[in-house]
Parts: sequence; structure tokens; C-alpha cells
Amino acid sequence: MKPIKLNLSKNENFILKKYNIVYILSKEFKKRLTRALKLSKKHKFKNILIVVNKNNLRNTVQEISDLNLGANIIVVTFESLNKVVANDYNGFYIMKSSNDYKKYVTELKDSRLTSVVINSSFKKPDVIIVDPAHRLGTYPKLNKAAQNMRKLSKNIPIIALGFNITNNGKQPRLFNQLYAFHNTKYMGFDDFAKKNILVKTANFLYRSVKLYDILNVNGKKWYNNVIDKLVVQVKESKYSDSYDEIKSLEIPKNIEEFIDSILMNGVLRYNNKTYSTIETEVKYKYIKQLLSGTIKLDDRRYVVNDFKAKYINKYKNQKILILYRYLAEKELLENRFKNKKNVTISGYVSNMPNEKFDKIIIFTLPAKISRYQEMLMQYKSIKKIYIFTMHKFEYDMYNKLKMQLASL
Repeated sequence: MKPIKLNLSKNENFILKKYNIVYILSKEFKKRLTRALKLSKKHKFKNILIVVNKNNLRNTVQEISDLNLGANIIVVTFESLNKVVANDYNGFYIMKSSNDYKKYVTELKDSRLTSVVINSSFKKPDVIIVDPAHRLGTYPKLNKAAQNMRKLSKNIPIIALGFNITNNGKQPRLFNQLYAFHNTKYMGFDDFAKKNILVKTANFLYRSVKLYDILNVNGKKWYNNVIDKLVVQVKESKYSDSYDEIKSLEIPKNIEEFIDSILMNGVLRYNNKTYSTIETEVKYKYIKQLLSGTIKLDDRRYVVNDFKAKYINKYKNQKILILYRYLAEKELLENRFKNKKNVTISGYVSNMPNEKFDKIIIFTLPAKISRYQEMLMQYKSIKKIYIFTMHKFEYDMYNKLKMQLASL
């Protein structure tokens, strides 16, 4: 399949007016969501349904709070769409206004953040915003979210969000969403599928089959026409790491001894107990944690040496954000910077603090390139200081993330 060229000058407002549906693509969640919310405001939609992944709930509510749309909004996860279909909002958090964001976050711990009603609930939305749209599954087998979406979206304007419309550049996802978004002005998808898909089987969209390759000539023309008319590609911001710094700290003797034992003897001895580290995954998991000065063993978290946290003390009088990976690191940092109002501590979550900082301190690197990329883009204009040890392992992780980022 040839790469699909997207027209970068499309106007979301025009497309939504004409076709009742628009696709907004961006690698940055916040950027595409903001555009969708501003588009909703421009169209003066009063009842807005937003469907997002659970890990983006907090970020979504925060963005709504910042924009102050003055609309009734329901923010729901894909798993809870059935409740919206039934107009059942038991268990939803009720915000009397979009200004109650801080209360929402304070009263509900991150792990318990729930779907939310802002201002007032409603029976029928004026618009539905979906991110990411590809969560609606695969044609023609509808997952539960897609089944509920078809019930909700009949003749309703759709703002579909995501970072890509293809699966690894091969399998178009657009078909799946057009099928799930029921009866939009542009769609006519069922008739199209009957006429243009060459393989008549319910399983043709499994990974072994490329949908684009089993379309007939008219089908391919139709598909490319849909892309040309409905998709808006947001111009991405460029990130430069030219003024970031890496601080290399000496590894404390006790941590060095633990790591040597893991690598040479295949064991970790701690608190008079011995843990096998022969398996590669276990070995590297322990080394990653030890290089931050912490360890988790038998469901208990320990501080082995707080050398990195001590080093960060030099920045404590500036407004800084410290990013950690493991919960043991969080506990260590919260202890060290207790009552320091200018120090914010956060994991690599999709709802990282939306504030201005003097510096970002990378205490440990994230596991996923997606989280690393989101962090770089969200704080692209803020200097980042990476707190590493002189151990090769941390530099290898850093270079691996950079290489993955460059290949995107």
C-alpha cells in the first residue's frame, strides 16, 4: 500500500459543517483535544459527549476547565458508554461547573478517577468527541464500545481524534470508525462494503489480511476520497533537546555491590534474604530500580540510598517538576521534598501537571516511548535535567528512547 498523503490545509469547521464528521490527527493528545473543544465552542454545541481512554480522564477534565466552554459535558470512558446509552450516571463524579477541576482531582485519587458530568447531564448529545477513534474496533465485528456508539451517534456530529488512521501504515482504521459512527451524512458505509470489499468473510480484517489490498478499484478510490475530504493533520511541534543537560553521579558503594552481585552471581541479597536474578527481565528490573536508589521486594518498597534525591536538593528553590517511574521513587521524593510548595512530583502519566516550571528533573526514564514523547512535547520549551549515574545502563536506555523517537 502506498503511503497516504494528507492535505495539511483542511479546515475542521468547514468539514464538520459539510459532512457532519471530521478526523483530527496529532501525536499530541492535548493538541488534538484542544482543537476539538474549540471547534465545539465555535459551533455553539451545548451538550458535549467526550469519550476517552481511562488514563486520559484527568487530562481531559483539566483541559475543559482551562477552556471554560460554558456547556454541559459528559466525559466518559469507552467501558462506560453503555451507561450513557441508558442515561444512567450513577457512579459518575458530578462537577457543578468546569471550575471544580481541583476538587475532582483532590477528592478522587488518580487510580479512582471516574467518568464525570460537568454542569448537567443530558439525554442526547449535540456532538460526540472520541479519542482515540480506533478504540472502536474492527469492521465488521463490533466491540461493545462500537455497538454503543452506533446507538448514540445516529445523525450526531462526530469529531474523531487520533494520532494515525492506519495500523503501522498498512491497515486503514478509517473503515472501522465510519462503520461505528452510525448514519453520518458522509457515510453510506454498509452499501460501500457490500460492493467494494473483495473477500466476503466476517474475519477478513484479522492481522494477516490488509484491508486496502482486498478492495476493488472503486473501493480504493472511495477510501482515498474519504481521507482527502475528512482528515485534518495537525502540524506537529518540533522538540529540540539542544539545551538539556545530563548530570552523571557516582554510584554509591552499596548500590554498586548489589548490582555486581546481580550481574556476576545471579542473586540479590537484601535484608537477610536472597532473590534470584537469573532471568533477564528480573535482572534489569532490579538494576533499573537500584540506579534510582530504591528497590521493591516481596511487595515492599525500600530506599537503598537517596543519593539522587540529595543531588536534586540544589534545585529546591526553583519551581521544578520531578518525574519518576516507580512508586518507591515517589515515596522517596515525597519524603525528601515534604512541604516544598515549589517542587511538584509526578509519574509519567497522560495527565502530567499543566503548569510552568523553571526546570524538569528526569529522576528516572519512562518505560514507553509514547510517554517519553508526550512529556517532551508538553514541556518542549522547558529545560530538562537528566539525573543519571555513571552506569552504562541508564545511557543505553536514554539512547534507545532517542532512537525510537527519531524513527517515529
